[in-house]
Amino acid sequence: MSAKKFAPRPPVLWNILASRRLILPDILKELVDNALSANAGDVAVYLRQEDWHQYQLEVIDNGEGIAEERLSEVFGCDRAKPQKLGRYNRFGIGLKTVLVNCDPKDKAWEMITKTENGTALRVAAPYRDSVMQYEAVSLDELPHMMRTSGTKVSVPLPHELVDQNCRDSRELEMRIERMMEELRVTYLPVLLGETDCGGGPQRQKIHFFWKPLNGRTRMYNLTGLEPIWTDNSREDEAHFLLNGVSVHASYRYGEIEPARGNYHYYLGDRWSGGLMIYLNGRLLRHGLFDEIWKAEVLMRNTFLFVLYLQAEPEEAAQLDFLDGSMQNTDPYWHELLRWVRCVCPEPQLYIRHPFPEWKEVIISQLEERLHQSNGVKSMQKNPREFYGMIDSQTIYVHLKNGRTMVIIYYPIAEYWFDVAKIGMFCLTATGNGLHFDELIVITDEQSEPIKRKLALLRDYWYQDIPQPKIRLAHWASVLSDEEEEDEA
Repeated sequence: MSAKKFAPRPPVLWNILASRRLILPDILKELVDNALSANAGDVAVYLRQEDWHQYQLEVIDNGEGIAEERLSEVFGCDRAKPQKLGRYNRFGIGLKTVLVNCDPKDKAWEMITKTENGTALRVAAPYRDSVMQYEAVSLDELPHMMRTSGTKVSVPLPHELVDQNCRDSRELEMRIERMMEELRVTYLPVLLGETDCGGGPQRQKIHFFWKPLNGRTRMYNLTGLEPIWTDNSREDEAHFLLNGVSVHASYRYGEIEPARGNYHYYLGDRWSGGLMIYLNGRLLRHGLFDEIWKAEVLMRNTFLFVLYLQAEPEEAAQLDFLDGSMQNTDPYWHELLRWVRCVCPEPQLYIRHPFPEWKEVIISQLEERLHQSNGVKSMQKNPREFYGMIDSQTIYVHLKNGRTMVIIYYPIAEYWFDVAKIGMFCLTATGNGLHFDELIVITDEQSEPIKRKLALLRDYWYQDIPQPKIRLAHWASVLSDEEEEDEA
């Protein structure tokens, strides 16, 4: 069949879209949002490493597909009208922003879609704001998942979007794992089947396929990643009007366990757990704290308020602030925050170990583990030889085998991590007669910049002082039974 044409309505300029920069997790969520909005029961994400400088991303779903008459709308600059479910309403600008971020030269992206009882259609690069071409494709070209209906979006990925700052394959694997964890939290209610709004499938499945350059394809069936609550938490539900929209809210708040499984997305990387807001099964905001309780953000606190909102799709579209931005100028945004504050006026009541005592909590639990160890002869907390490290906690440990080590808990973010300060106080302590064979630095982050800084400390150690073995550990390993230490 010869190619047909349509005109994006209204048109949008490719270079205007390029002004909005996305990172890979945002790209994945935009495409998964589109799939779930089309009532997809299954979504498959394929990430393949084509060579050392190029990756390929494909997202395939078995949703309703895009009708031929809607192509001009989907590729225009207006937000496309919600479909039957319209859970996230992300068709429109989001899709094209993904295309321009993944394929800035506008040469290799492709979308194939099929509606039930309809013809399979292909729309491919280049994008044109005046007239675009599309063509019918054979059913034999469709993935099995799309034989009835569905959509496949295929885009190239520059390596900067995938492996930026990754020095080796191990770091790349860790980043892939991290992205999958983020998807597990973002779509938690959907993956658990705990949301059913507008007649769509009650439970959706998301499968992630990762194929490194020199390795086999691995499949991950993503499951919801839930917070691990303590007994010091409460849950309830309510109905209320928000901007004139009837909203059902189910929520839970209180203390969560400061464990490894809670760390990344429920306790937060650089902020308090605070408030997390889901709409119709999709996470929209997290890490909100001082916006609600008008208090200084309690870094690393264990308080969490998870709010699940559900509204009919047609009405939810009226809540513009729930489109992932939540502008502080929206009056109903403040209305929602006031409601949360009335439900839970004082988070401190639910935090047994709030910051700044968090440092003492971690170091105390470390002391307890050391006391239980048969290899420890004696230990001293915050020895005077380390006087001056006011933003850290230290333990000097004397082992039964005659070796000694210094453990420093240094809860400083990556940007402020001052390895020179650690080196200076090690020099001072040694000059004061405190000798040690091993130095363990416990941090809140194990990012590559921190590892490189500690590696510099090892490589440029003081000539007149015996060099200790230097190790980096994550604070979560102190609060669990697992060992997680990396040599700097």
